Amino acid sequence: MLPRLAGHPKIETKHAMAPTLPVIPPDGGADLAISLCDMPDFVALWVHRFYEPAELLMLGWCGAGGVSPAQLAKQMVAAELVSTQTEAHDLIRRAVVRGVLSNTSRNELQPSDFHIRFDYWALFEGWQDIPDAVRWQLNHWELAAYVEDHRRVVSDLRAGKPRDPRQVIPEYVLLHEAQALIERVPHLYLWPCNCRSMWAGCRKPRMNCLRFENVRGIGWEISKARGRAILTEASRKGLMHSAELGLDADGRPRGAICNCCHDCCFPHRLAEREQAAGHWPISRYCARLDPQACNFCGRCAQRCPFGAIEIHTGSDPDRPPTGLLDRSRCRGCGVCAAGCSRQAIEMIQLRTSLFEEWYQPRPKPTA
Repeated sequence: MLPRLAGHPKIETKHAMAPTLPVIPPDGGADLAISLCDMPDFVALWVHRFYEPAELLMLGWCGAGGVSPAQLAKQMVAAELVSTQTEAHDLIRRAVVRGVLSNTSRNELQPSDFHIRFDYWALFEGWQDIPDAVRWQLNHWELAAYVEDHRRVVSDLRAGKPRDPRQVIPEYVLLHEAQALIERVPHLYLWPCNCRSMWAGCRKPRMNCLRFENVRGIGWEISKARGRAILTEASRKGLMHSAELGLDADGRPRGAICNCCHDCCFPHRLAEREQAAGHWPISRYCARLDPQACNFCGRCAQRCPFGAIEIHTGSDPDRPPTGLLDRSRCRGCGVCAAGCSRQAIEMIQLRTSLFEEWYQPRPKPTA
């Protein structure tokens, strides 16, 4: 799942450069982060878990309107935060990578929305720094923002309105479709899963989010062969493949392939909150059981994230077991079929995607 590719950009306005802040304010910088980055109030006591003292000074110098990198570097040297322009630009680049600062369309720097900083912090800096209660609040704060960001689109999809191909929307894809999709994109970047990094609600592997863009340069570019291997392993571990896909201005795919679990995934949590099962992520398949091929081992029932399959053995040894599929619960994720050693489950396609072509193998060139 991919709740954010670029985070929440702040509204750009033009202001003069903020006055020099030679020292951290008496409140430790919390008010600065709250006012400039929309950091939630309940994190104020832990502001230094998210921002270093030098970064809080940089936020103040950027102000709400932003400054050029050259201006900020000059300010940092003048305040003796660093000794040279080179050191200043190194700190600035680090602040951008860490989601403290963001580049604007005017090639200026401005404070990043706290959602961006929180995303990086959760992915790479760990949860041991704050109490569990605060972590829980942050997760629900992030979820509420995610739901609000997508509520209108979810409502339109639920009402049967056509999908806008420019919007990145999650939809379930089968393993072979996900593997075909990564062959279509120019670059593939490996990121940790931000959903499992934040919620930590299961023990499923985290290093398997395949993004098509490398926001702030913090992903690892990998080969297509490595991407296929990651998808295969994710399927073996019982994760669902979700294509978070839209088109850029040139008609090329943008987004990611997420390998999702039901316990942590933001789209699935949104679906529960908004009663949007089957619409977010979009369902395209439904499972069908073949009782003749099934040996009723129960593996499919154990793997199904939505409790759609039940195996009944009964108390009468003379009566054969039965497998039941609740179609109303099935999302078409394919996790059950991928784990069936007897190929007793077939995924029946119910609807096509706007991006159906991208899920098919490229035709082999003719001689």
